[in-house]
Amino acid sequence: QQEGARELAALKQQLEKERDAEIEMVIGKLEDTVVESQKASEASEKAWKEKYARVLQEKEALSAREEQLQDEVARLTATLLQRQTETEACQKALQEAKEDHEFALKELQTKTAYQLQQVDDLWSAKYAKRIQ
Repeated sequence: QQEGARELAALKQQLEKERDAEIEMVIGKLEDTVVESQKASEASEKAWKEKYARVLQEKEALSAREEQLQDEVARLTATLLQRQTETEACQKALQEAKEDHEFALKELQTKTAYQLQQVDDLWSAKYAKRIQ
């Protein structure tokens, strides 16, 4: 009986050792899984933070570019308005010059016609004197 009790105690002790070893193995695997999960989570967080930082940089770059383009549009708009004003002034000056030229041309034509008439009248008078 004692021997049976010793064998039973030894068997019980052996089973407890095996159970404890299995529990330690399961705990070790769980700890490894937790460590791997933490590493994966940290890597994911690092990748997300890097991507977020890149997106912020791109956003800042785009904002700066947008500001440059708005400045360029404002500058070009001002230049366009200036050119339009200059063009209108040139067109007005050209129209005035054209009108002055047409007036001077008509005046010259009138004077020339008058002078030709005088010369013609003079020749007619001389010719009439010769005929008489």
